[in-house]
Amino acid sequence: MRRFSLCAGLLALALGCGGGAAKVGPTKWANSATLSGDPVGLGTEPVDKLTRTLPADVSGAGVTGTMAILASTSTTSSSYRFIVPVTNHSTRRQCFLVTETFELLDAAGVVLSTHSEEWVTGSTGKLKDNSMCTDSCLDVGESGYLLGLSDGTPLESIASLHITLSASTSEWGVPPTSIVPIAYSAPDRNKAYTVTVANQGTVAASVSDISSALFFDDTGMPVYWDLLLSGTITGMSPHTMAPGGTYVLNSVGDSTQWTGNSTQLWVAVDFNLYTSAPDQRLAPNDDLQVATALQTRRSALRQILAASGQCLH
Repeated sequence: MRRFSLCAGLLALALGCGGGAAKVGPTKWANSATLSGDPVGLGTEPVDKLTRTLPADVSGAGVTGTMAILASTSTTSSSYRFIVPVTNHSTRRQCFLVTETFELLDAAGVVLSTHSEEWVTGSTGKLKDNSMCTDSCLDVGESGYLLGLSDGTPLESIASLHITLSASTSEWGVPPTSIVPIAYSAPDRNKAYTVTVANQGTVAASVSDISSALFFDDTGMPVYWDLLLSGTITGMSPHTMAPGGTYVLNSVGDSTQWTGNSTQLWVAVDFNLYTSAPDQRLAPNDDLQVATALQTRRSALRQILAASGQCLH
């Protein structure tokens, strides 16, 4: 599953091995870290030639954003991806953050297309009095990203984005354990990189089959995003980790197609608490429906990437 998890999020420690060491984030509870190290991407074209920054009007659920980055695979490719930074300005942790409206507008403000539902990639929250967790959360003051694929609308015709978000009305708290990224390795630009993650909690946990990675340029600007797999594109499966254990996630191979260069990766790990199955009996029906829809969307993204020929595993 992509974001219908059993639990995630604990203290991110500044551990490191291999090509990249983790930088501790500003929050105590985390399922993510920014890693630095080996160059990722082919490095054959300047990153500023591969991105367009556009105004974005993001609102809803107390979450706002003002810009969107359209990131191309290469200067000759029609394929691009959306990266929309968002911040929670509300007074509560917001979870199951999803787009109610995702419109691409031209210079005259005319709607060119309506994009598919997308969920925020952020930190993890646990449903109060229930074992359901999701990593589509933002705590008070926390920032995350909407990550999506192009829908076929010509990149050059898009002038701005209009996005409204909704969130679960349930109360969400901090989950009890965490698996966080501690390092990545990219010794060869022509091969897929890997990310090492560690169970820094006190109970066993299971890495989900899909996690996310966001590439940054030297100025700290996000410039591309990628998927990480537990297993391979043809053989994905969750992996159970004991406390203190480590595990290696595989990139889907997009970095061998992307012509940019990055030495900073923000990695968000999705995982489940291993000790029990989620108790769905007490979970609000709306939350169960959103969890199912989110899982379906993330599985579809993986299939799209595989069909495009970019997934090398």
